Amino acid sequence: MEIRERNLVNQKAERWDGSSRRRRGDLSRGASRGLTLIEVLLAVAFLSLGLVVMLTAISRCIRVLQVSTSYHQAVWALTAGEAAYPLILRQNGEDMDPEDFEVSTEEFGGVFFERTIEDPDEDGEYNEVRLLVVRTKLAWASRGKESTDEIVRYLVYREQ
Repeated sequence: MEIRERNLVNQKAERWDGSSRRRRGDLSRGASRGLTLIEVLLAVAFLSLGLVVMLTAISRCIRVLQVSTSYHQAVWALTAGEAAYPLILRQNGEDMDPEDFEVSTEEFGGVFFERTIEDPDEDGEYNEVRLLVVRTKLAWASRGKESTDEIVRYLVYREQ
C-alpha cells in the first residue's frame, strides 16, 4: 500500500511534459510563493542607499569641476595681467620708477587683477638697493560667493 501511495503522489506532481516539478496548488504549507514584505523593504533600502551615495558623489564631482574652472580662470587672468603690465624696471637704458608698475583694478575674463608695490624702506635712509614687495590680488565671484587670492613676490631694485 505504501508503494501505491507514492505512485499517486508522483502522478499528481508530474506535469504534462513529463517533468516532476510541483504545481502551485501542490505547495506544502511552509513553502514560499514570492517575496515577503521584509525582503522588499530591504531591497528598497539598499537601492535608496546606493542612490544617495551616487548622488553625493556626483554633486561633489560637480563642485570640484567648478573650483577647477575658477582656478584656471584666475591663472589665466594672472597671466594676462602680467603680460599687459610687465615688471620691467629698465626701459631703453633708463630706470623706471617702481610706483609706475602699480595697477588699479583691471578685469580679465571675469577675474579682477590688481597690483600694488610697497617699499618697506621708504621712510628710512637712502639705499642704492631696495627690496620691493609686489602684491598681486585676484578676485572673482563663483556661485554668488566672492573669492580672492593674493600672490606676494619680492623684487630687488637697484638705482644707478
